[in-house]
Amino acid sequence: MVVSEREKEYKKGYYKDNREEFRKRAKLYYEKNKDGLKNYSKEFYEKNKYEIKRRHSEWQKNNRNKVKEIQKEYRKNNGEKIRENEREYRNKYYKTTFGKWNMIQKRLRRAERLRSVEHKFTKEEWNLKLEKTEGFCPRCNKYISIMNLTLDHIVPLASGRIRTYTIEDVQPLCRSCNCSKGAKVEEKVYGCW
Repeated sequence: MVVSEREKEYKKGYYKDNREEFRKRAKLYYEKNKDGLKNYSKEFYEKNKYEIKRRHSEWQKNNRNKVKEIQKEYRKNNGEKIRENEREYRNKYYKTTFGKWNMIQKRLRRAERLRSVEHKFTKEEWNLKLEKTEGFCPRCNKYISIMNLTLDHIVPLASGRIRTYTIEDVQPLCRSCNCSKGAKVEEKVYGCW
């Protein structure tokens, strides 16, 4: 049976005009046949698991920008829930033997990197750089106070590229910006100095 374009347009318009009625019918049908539909869905998924996963990953590859938008919107609407789940996971993970071991290894690696790095600037130079910010984080422009600004390596320690840091290789950032920057090398160097 071939459906003409005219019929398709009519059906679309009819559905659009009676959307609420269709939703009510669908809800009633679901309530009456809940168990059967759930069983059917499980069976269908089990039979077609790999094909469903393949299509899903293919769709994600072809629609990366849309996926990013969806993820961004989800994080925006569920930020507190996500943070709570992450905290819960970290707390459980670091109580396991493997988690404790990883945490110790991570601390040892950072301590080793810090020992192998030399900072060639004085405390007075650093304090002068802090005073120029007037307590504002140069990256996010929030007032944090000079005491709460942290030392950020413009080229991160993790990169291993620089072994001797001068005053031009560091910048004061708030803890939030410093953590979110992580081990990335940013093109823009913040500040007014």
